[in-house]
Amino acid sequence: MNTMFKHLVTALLAVATVASLSGCIISGLSGSTVGGLTTVTATVNLQRPSTCTVDSAAQTTSCTSNVTVMLPNGITDSFPFSITLKGFAAAIPFFDPVIVEVPASMSNFAGSIAVGPAGVTPGTPLSITSGLTSVPVDANTNLVAEPGMQLVIIDFQAPQSAPFGQYTLNFQFSGTATSIKVLFSGKITAGSPTSDEKAAQTYYLPIYPCVTDFANVPAIQLPVVNIAQLISLVTSAQGCSGKVYDVTAGGGGPAATVDVIEFYNAGLDHYFITWVANEIHDLDAGVHVGWARTGKSFKAYPSAQPGTSDICRYYIPPAEGDSHFFGRGTVECNATGAAHPEFVLEDPKFMAMFLPDAGRCPERTTEVHRVFDNRPDANHRYMTDPAIEEQMIAKGWIPEGDGPGLVVMCAPQ
Repeated sequence: MNTMFKHLVTALLAVATVASLSGCIISGLSGSTVGGLTTVTATVNLQRPSTCTVDSAAQTTSCTSNVTVMLPNGITDSFPFSITLKGFAAAIPFFDPVIVEVPASMSNFAGSIAVGPAGVTPGTPLSITSGLTSVPVDANTNLVAEPGMQLVIIDFQAPQSAPFGQYTLNFQFSGTATSIKVLFSGKITAGSPTSDEKAAQTYYLPIYPCVTDFANVPAIQLPVVNIAQLISLVTSAQGCSGKVYDVTAGGGGPAATVDVIEFYNAGLDHYFITWVANEIHDLDAGVHVGWARTGKSFKAYPSAQPGTSDICRYYIPPAEGDSHFFGRGTVECNATGAAHPEFVLEDPKFMAMFLPDAGRCPERTTEVHRVFDNRPDANHRYMTDPAIEEQMIAKGWIPEGDGPGLVVMCAPQ
């Protein structure tokens, strides 16, 4: 399993990209697996950035990126690509996270800087976001994962302040795979978080390869012994040369979503939903006995987006159900805590969704319904299919929500 993350780190760090961002070239790598946990150490050099050309009249910024690979003989080879940012005319930082597609069952992603240039504190964590099924490319397009897979974004916590020089980076994760897919991207935030009309939006622009669906990214078979095995993939893939990305400030592009998976325990007659990768893995693996997927799911945002409401998650203790409750909005979450102080607030912002207005959901969203089992062992079920809701009501479960259709939340599509 360590060979999988060896390749991930090789692909992650053998890249130099664009603009006010700094590229990395790997110069050392080691890894091991103990007790199902893979740890990898890589030594990289953070390089000085190239520049972008700003055209204020046309409201565009043009940049040149380079995929740089260190060959086995120690010589580096670069593959340049040029892109244009439409609706963006400013010389502000543009950074280079890597987006990796791995099985949804993988979990416990973590990373840190063990040693860095002067001014970098040892142990500084890397920014790793997992469990995503899509990320916004620009104001009109998403980059999507394949079914059964998740996207993992790996980046410096504060890339704009990362000093140039040599780093020793540590990574770890749990899980196994026979192949992995990697995409190099540029990251940019457009808009203003304080604007009434245009909210800030972070975009992940594909640089290499030039795709918007991971189904079109070549898979790297594992194990990988050394970087020489990857040269043919690097040289054959198509980079986004001449690509135009519409990152019009505050364009309101589609935000990243996650799949909220439903599980059922027949012995308890309980339902449970989660989008968290390690929880899904443990439920699938039988760590929590008796749970199985129902095949049902809906989408949510892992964090707040313009117009959404935070969805909290409470744990209901065994005396009242040994279950979970997902409250929509601050009002319901606070009321739940006040009425049931024995409940455990596991996360006030477990996910984000839209709320209905008098039972009506916004355009391009899906109605989510909730039913309550009305038993001493409290349990709720969340669903998007009205037919399933009718079946649950016929069994004695009580529908909850707003409006004539009793809608409780609205899921992004």
